Amino acid sequence: MKILSIEIGVDVTHVLEMDYRVKNPKVYRSFSFQTPVGVIGEAGVRKSEEFRTALHKLLDANKIKTRKTLFVVNSGKIASREVLIPMIKENRIKDFLNTNSADFFPVDLSRYQLVYRNEGVVQQDTVKKRKLYVFAVPGDLVQSYEELADFCSLELTALDYVGNSVFQMMHKAVGNNICCSVKLDNNATMITIINQGMVVLQRTVFYGFEEVEKVVVDSGLFPKEQYPAAMDILQQTDCLDANQAAPECAMNAMRAEAVEALRPMIGNIRRVLDYYQSRNNGAEVKECFLIGNGAYIKGLDRLMSLELNLPVHKVRRYILNRMNTTKKCRNIKIWN
Repeated sequence: MKILSIEIGVDVTHVLEMDYRVKNPKVYRSFSFQTPVGVIGEAGVRKSEEFRTALHKLLDANKIKTRKTLFVVNSGKIASREVLIPMIKENRIKDFLNTNSADFFPVDLSRYQLVYRNEGVVQQDTVKKRKLYVFAVPGDLVQSYEELADFCSLELTALDYVGNSVFQMMHKAVGNNICCSVKLDNNATMITIINQGMVVLQRTVFYGFEEVEKVVVDSGLFPKEQYPAAMDILQQTDCLDANQAAPECAMNAMRAEAVEALRPMIGNIRRVLDYYQSRNNGAEVKECFLIGNGAYIKGLDRLMSLELNLPVHKVRRYILNRMNTTKKCRNIKIWN
């Protein structure tokens, strides 16, 4: 069965037509378009005639007839926690989590749905336990995607959390090696550390590339007719390589300001890495991979390599095209 996998970002919406629930899924077609203003709201997504028109226009242009849809959800309102539970049967995990929900999240869970990713079995002292990543998804967030799917004449098949998508892609790319991926979006950055095919740490910090976009636009150095969007500037021009010998140059002054705009984000990534290293002696992260809408900011990999003191790579497009970036983990369910 084919499915549409759709991730709606603040700036860009990504759409893939791909196999669903098969061992080696194939991506058949893909496209992206600018997300109309107002689609992303505080409670989730909002119905938009402009969004529906753009989506269907590109579906038709790419000769995509599939309407079964999986939305990949990226929201700061999704809380996550790593938990260890007894070695109960797989079909009892959901009931166990609901019964013991107060132990995991100090919120009114009548307004949330609990979902999980099974990370396998670990040894705690002499007792084997299941390791889970548990997510609390706001009910109004789920409802907003249901309403948008209906508005766009899509058949909503499932929802997936963007953190699971990152895990699936990076696990396929690096296998059992230790890997840190950094997903850069407009106003948030997700750091995921994987070791032996399991997520050992996943954190979201609420700094993205929004501030550096503002710096390059406000500089007035780039004509709108040549660079329709701030991201066009950042991807085509190295705005992060300031020449310290020429501080009087307007371009270098802008570059220095752009670097400073990124320091809060990079500093938070460093703190997450330091936190992991302080608790995992002998399991050192030796490289990072950049993914997300901000991954192709020119010079960012070089800057982060210097600031983090480890190699930072862009995940190449051919890897993204052949990886299943939105394959559902078989143990994650939003609803039955």
